[in-house]
Amino acid sequence: MKKVYLAVLTTGNIRFETARWLVNRIQEGKYDIQVQQFFSTPVQSNRNQIVKYFLETDCEYLAMLDSDVIPNKNWLNLIEVGKDIISGLYFGWTHKKYLTPFMFKFEKKGIFQDKGDKPFNIATGKGIIEVDRTGAGALIIKREVLEKIKRPFEVVYDEDGIAQTGEDFKFFERAQKEGYKIFVDADCICNHMKTVDLAEIYKFLNTN
Repeated sequence: MKKVYLAVLTTGNIRFETARWLVNRIQEGKYDIQVQQFFSTPVQSNRNQIVKYFLETDCEYLAMLDSDVIPNKNWLNLIEVGKDIISGLYFGWTHKKYLTPFMFKFEKKGIFQDKGDKPFNIATGKGIIEVDRTGAGALIIKREVLEKIKRPFEVVYDEDGIAQTGEDFKFFERAQKEGYKIFVDADCICNHMKTVDLAEIYKFLNTN
């Protein structure tokens, strides 16, 4: 039975649906799951703290779950795919106007694009897809990756102190430099619960 360190990042609350998902997976008994909740800021500190505690266990995989993400019931089964880094697919509300699946690929100029010309769009496809970047809200990482990459999550700021690269994207950048590949299962769709302005949704639906 594979040992999994399942870390839930929270700002003080966890959704009922997420808690129910956790209970169901533990009761299934398919994996030896060690669950911990982490409440710390900023987020990169929280994620690095999780990695530190994970490496002090004998668990084989770190499963990192944001408290506002409700995983697909088969999310943990992505362990069986045998990838070093893999995520379920979830969506974000980016730039306050794009509903974006977190499956990003680089085009030749280093911009996140699909086969068209829209920035910050998805890599189209189904099933297990290699990507350049995804989010860290439903992420599974093999132990050896985190043993090799020290202080893996770090926000990068420009000379004016403005964040340029989020802690998750920086981790994926460093992982790729170490030779690891990143994957998303486009069929393992996870719910991502957000409070949004309905006027923005209305405008989005009427302009897209």
